[in-house]
Amino acid sequence: MSSFSTALTTVRRSPYQAIVAILITSLIAFIAYSVSIMTVGAQALLSYVQTQPQVIAFFELQTPAETIEKLENTFRQESYVKEVTIITQEEALEIYREENQDDPLLLELVTADILPASIEIKAQDLDHLNIIKQDLEKEASIEEVVYQQETIDQLKSITESLRIGGLIMLAVLGIAAFLITTVIIAIKATNQKSKIDIMRLLGASKGFVKSPFVVEGMFYVFIGSLIGWIIMFTLLMSIWPNISGQIERFFPTSLLPPILAWQFLIGNGLALLLGALAGFVAISRLIKK
Repeated sequence: MSSFSTALTTVRRSPYQAIVAILITSLIAFIAYSVSIMTVGAQALLSYVQTQPQVIAFFELQTPAETIEKLENTFRQESYVKEVTIITQEEALEIYREENQDDPLLLELVTADILPASIEIKAQDLDHLNIIKQDLEKEASIEEVVYQQETIDQLKSITESLRIGGLIMLAVLGIAAFLITTVIIAIKATNQKSKIDIMRLLGASKGFVKSPFVVEGMFYVFIGSLIGWIIMFTLLMSIWPNISGQIERFFPTSLLPPILAWQFLIGNGLALLLGALAGFVAISRLIKK
């Protein structure tokens, strides 16, 4: 009889333990898959938000248009620059009027001649903003550079915390699934200790004795992982039409299928390895050296 057939026979003989193992691993897998997809979504949001902070530099009032255009072209050629926007004096006046349209007195006192042109630069990554700031400060035509250092530092801290928190959560859930599966298989193996001892006395190798329990562990964790993924997928598809419009800017629908496919393959692959390790550890304690 093959290891797989033996494992299925053992599962059928103790259905309640098998159901408990699968239910618990399904719940853990559902939480793990949900955490992973939310982590990916949150990371996509943070990646999008990271590109929104910008360095704003104001030109001297008498800066020629040619100088402004030359500086704009210089930054557009930099690999670490994502977007460059020039705000002319006339555009600055329009912005000023929109912001102060409720105060006619302020509108009368301000003309385009007294408002400086400016350049707004977005970086490919938060770490590049400081480089852009330093480059702008070297330009003689720049009067002032505005750089939101505190906001940038907060975004970096949030991004790092999210990555570490997601990894810790997934590690804890993986350990929980491993321990639960190990305990259940160890209990079942203990109930078969006399059978195992007889098999060893008859000359059965350690690998032959261990293999059904390793397969059983793989079966529990894989089925639990599969059920957990299906539940997560079903819930995600049910709510996606309601949230896709709100998150399309940073998490396009086109990204979802490959992410789910990789999640399915990696998650269930790890489940097989985790189940095999749990079964191996559980039975190794009972087999005499």
